[in-house]
Amino acid sequence: MQSDAQKDKATLKMFMMMMMIICLLDLSVAFDIIDHDILLTRLSSWFGIHGSVLICFKSYLLSRTFCVKCNDFFSSLHISLYDVPQCSVLGPLLFIMYTTPPSTLISSLSLYHHLYADDTQLFLSFHLSDFQASITHLQNALEVSDACSQLF
Repeated sequence: MQSDAQKDKATLKMFMMMMMIICLLDLSVAFDIIDHDILLTRLSSWFGIHGSVLICFKSYLLSRTFCVKCNDFFSSLHISLYDVPQCSVLGPLLFIMYTTPPSTLISSLSLYHHLYADDTQLFLSFHLSDFQASITHLQNALEVSDACSQLF
């Protein structure tokens, strides 16, 4: 029988053979490229938001205008079609809801991930003997994610 010290050494050796890759993705200007129509569709189809609640979201998103100030001059008002407000309580939540399909895709590619607003972390844990296969898996997953991002 093995002693506790021998079991601990065996466990430590096993963990020493494990590796983890963390891939950090920063989606620059991500809040500025959210298509309102797609977001509203996802709120309805993915999250079951309908009726007056969906109408409130629609009003919140589609009634937004902006102008640009340069020195003392202002541009004319423009309707905002592709953004959610970053400095609001709803902005990050709506962004996460918008990115649910890509999140589902990442999970289907056997990668662990963590999303917070426009920052994404991908995790891949593997045994040292599987190093090359794991790197190839991560590269392929990133390529699939990139290709599918056009669909989302």
